[in-house]
Amino acid sequence: MNEPEKDLIDTEDNNNEVYKSERLGDFYLEIQDDNRDRNLLKAIESYRKALTMISATDEPVRYSRILNNIGTAYKQLNQEDKISNLLKSIDHFLLAMAIREKTNDKEGLCMTMSNLAAVYIDLNLLGGKKYLNRAIDLLKTSLKYRSRKDDPEGYCITCKNLGIAYYHFHRGNRKQNLQKSIDYFHKSLKFAPENIGSIEIADRMKNIAAAWFEMPGDEKKKNLERSVEWFTNALSYMEGNVEEIEYAKTKFNLAIAMINLAEIKNETPNSDVEKHLEYAEEKLGKDAKYKKIVKGAFLKLNKLRSVN
Repeated sequence: MNEPEKDLIDTEDNNNEVYKSERLGDFYLEIQDDNRDRNLLKAIESYRKALTMISATDEPVRYSRILNNIGTAYKQLNQEDKISNLLKSIDHFLLAMAIREKTNDKEGLCMTMSNLAAVYIDLNLLGGKKYLNRAIDLLKTSLKYRSRKDDPEGYCITCKNLGIAYYHFHRGNRKQNLQKSIDYFHKSLKFAPENIGSIEIADRMKNIAAAWFEMPGDEKKKNLERSVEWFTNALSYMEGNVEEIEYAKTKFNLAIAMINLAEIKNETPNSDVEKHLEYAEEKLGKDAKYKKIVKGAFLKLNKLRSVN
């Protein structure tokens, strides 16, 4: 047993084996380091041990909380088969939901619904298109129980997840789906708690920018201007707060939006575009995918300059 584990366990009743296993699971679930997958597996092992010592009938709140946390651990686990991990996550979230519905634990139910919806969104990104409808239905139901006044953080996180879901929803009217995505992201910013971090703000701004960039219709110029504005705003919150790779990706996306806008306006892109692309090339050049698309962006930039 390493020192962090021993320190954690020694802080409470050493005779309570359930408590020790549960808290140890919490400990490993919260560690963010290079051994993330190993820690997640340890969290799952500790939580499972705790479940063997209690029952859902006698301790439904505790039992459902542990199931929820196992689901969270599997969602974040990247080791081996990611889809298999996500399906295990779903199984545990559904079990937690069933208990919380039975005990009328609305707060816990909303949390698990949001967590389950996030898994469905991940599966959609991995090719499971059928899951996105389920995610949207769960998030809308969860939002009904979450008050902006009583649970501002939960309300805003649910709005953010609905924004993500609608952004990736390609069935039906794409323009309407993107507008819903933007509206929910705006709500997640407008009603965010005062202690929201700069990275969270920037993340939501980037999503709004991306939605405006993809918005179809006749107002492409106006939509691209909005995209440029929101990517620029996002960068102001990201500077000094995120890793250089993420900062570079946003600079690249801003450059692409600016190039497309200049093309529509029949103008020569300003010097900032080249600076953004040079930064992206420097920071992302080792990634074969980005190396190719950055090169393509430079070619388009030079073509626009030669024409205008």
